[in-house]
Amino acid sequence: MDEAVWIETTDGGLLRQLFGHYPTLHNARLTSIEVDRSRDCVLADVEYCDESEPGETPLRVRMRLEWHGIKSMDFRFQGSEIMAVSFGKVGPYLETRFAPCSGAQGSIVAEKFEAILTQAQALPSDSEGIVLKMR
Repeated sequence: MDEAVWIETTDGGLLRQLFGHYPTLHNARLTSIEVDRSRDCVLADVEYCDESEPGETPLRVRMRLEWHGIKSMDFRFQGSEIMAVSFGKVGPYLETRFAPCSGAQGSIVAEKFEAILTQAQALPSDSEGIVLKMR
């Protein structure tokens, strides 16, 4: 299921080429989350680091994750870390599950998921914390 979801996103294929696999978002870090009620969407900016082959220099990317047509959201923050993300179906909708950890955990059920690569290079690590916006 996870690969099928990434394939459908704008930059899923590019992310697979960069890393040699689709992102697991293991140890990714949320840098901002925006809940836009007028557009019925949730937008999250994420920093993710992984290596394409064991022993290679890790590549750090920033990407924007988007959920449109929100049906439910149960999300808890105790920090900005993401342990891992997986996908499943809830009726006709897509469920994004954030594995329990000391950071972000929970799920978002929506009609559509999108991933857009915003930067791919060696990036300095920003300060810990999450920016939360609500419109």
